[in-house]
Amino acid sequence: MRMVVQYRCKPLNLTERYGEGSWVLITGASDGIGAEFCRQLAGKGFNLVLVSRTLEKLQAVEKEVKEECPGV
Repeated sequence: MRMVVQYRCKPLNLTERYGEGSWVLITGASDGIGAEFCRQLAGKGFNLVLVSRTLEKLQAVEKEVKEECPGV
């Protein structure tokens, strides 16, 4: 017999908690989860500091974020 347990967490309102325009440091920002964090947090109005080992990939993510969220 297999038992399945589901957990539901209340979503965290980061803007309410930290304030709009706050700064976020994202390491590994050029790929995968780090790049997605950049997109999601920029969409919520956070300013970003991006860190990566690969300059070209980092610049591509920066360009994408600036195009999608010009005020960030």
